[in-house]
Amino acid sequence: MKRDVDAGFTLVETLLAMALGAFLFIALTYTAAAGLRSLEGRRLHQEALALTGQALEEARGIDYATAGIDAAEAGVPTSLDPDGAGPLPAEVMVRTIGGLPHRSTYPLGSSSFNVKRWVTFVDDPGRGDTRDYKRVVVETSWTWRGQTTTQRSEELLAIGNTNRYGLSFTPALGKGGGVVGTKIGIKHLITNQGTFADRFDFSFDVAGVTAYSDSNGNGSFDSGTDLALVDTNSNSKPDTGNVLLQPLVSRTIFIVYTFPVGTPFGTAKPVKIIATSELDPSAVRTVSDTFYAGGVPRILDLYLHKPVSGTAVMNTVIPTSLTETAQSINKGSSFAWVYTAPASPASSYVADKATVQLRLSRPGTTCTGEAEEADYTVILKNTTTGTEWARVSDKAIFVNSCSVTVSLSLPTAGKTLAAGQKLELRVQLDSVTYPNPRTISVKHDSVTTGWTLRLVIMP
Repeated sequence: MKRDVDAGFTLVETLLAMALGAFLFIALTYTAAAGLRSLEGRRLHQEALALTGQALEEARGIDYATAGIDAAEAGVPTSLDPDGAGPLPAEVMVRTIGGLPHRSTYPLGSSSFNVKRWVTFVDDPGRGDTRDYKRVVVETSWTWRGQTTTQRSEELLAIGNTNRYGLSFTPALGKGGGVVGTKIGIKHLITNQGTFADRFDFSFDVAGVTAYSDSNGNGSFDSGTDLALVDTNSNSKPDTGNVLLQPLVSRTIFIVYTFPVGTPFGTAKPVKIIATSELDPSAVRTVSDTFYAGGVPRILDLYLHKPVSGTAVMNTVIPTSLTETAQSINKGSSFAWVYTAPASPASSYVADKATVQLRLSRPGTTCTGEAEEADYTVILKNTTTGTEWARVSDKAIFVNSCSVTVSLSLPTAGKTLAAGQKLELRVQLDSVTYPNPRTISVKHDSVTTGWTLRLVIMP
């Protein structure tokens, strides 16, 4: 029987074609998935290579003396056998201040890389000395599809391919104070970060400053026993001396200055100190010190405050809001804030200067119209001793709106307030010209312009 060419595919042919298509689709999908997995594996491998190379490059970029594992990191092994069960002996781990981390983790998508570093001393049998080189070993490991892979690389560092000279000079900012006419010393630590014994020179930007050694080794400046550094290399600068500073060895020095007799208390003298390597004048470190006549002052800032209830005071807490309770005063009356000097942290306090900012307001809902001239007086007084610190009187202000701000600077520098004594800031309304009588509300105006009264704590 002849088949009709227009009859199409039979059911069996259609099913066979669909099965063949499904088989081909599954095969292609599997091949593509395998390719993607292979691509992801290669990508992780390339990323690990980059991290390993980056870690080695980091080791090459630091001073030979600093090349080591950070001394502050815990859980670091004390040695490393570079070839496992091979013939090479175990090598001692190098630990340095500010060195490389032993362990680091770098996340990447759903994976992460764990990088471990070792830095060890290497002895060259052909040389008579020891610790001729440093070996840097980097291992980067990662887990993918349940399997952990580790990649390892290493490199030898020699003195010749790193910086030979260097130093650290700490702290970068120093403060010290003392009695005028006596030597004041600020402690510093200088460390030879180079690979050879070196001597370090000191220079200053202020005349009368010099450097002393910690001759008795007690870590404190003693003007009677500690000795001034002198010039031992004929360059007109004091230096660390003929006993050269060995690599990674530190020495305590004191930067010393004396205030002339009669210098006012609290006078500050900033000084810049430059330390320079003798072997390499480009190896330089600079620190900045500040000397204070009478001692290093501590600052106590006082702010006016009128709580919703209770006494109006001056204290060290900045008012939290501009909407403090105002005090209404009539013509001829006054209002005051009071501060009692505490017994701690000092037995006496010296005033620096005072900036008072007040707001004078007219009561009522209709406060515009013709201006009122309000005459007022501000008095700052030690009420315990009766000593008046400052007075600003016969001051006039035109209040032609709801409120107006008054800003005053009071001459209080050098005034002394002993512990337990009371300091009073009083605002007095002397007169109001129009209409009579009127009430003026007084309150502290701003919390953003800084302190109201600054006291310096004597050491």
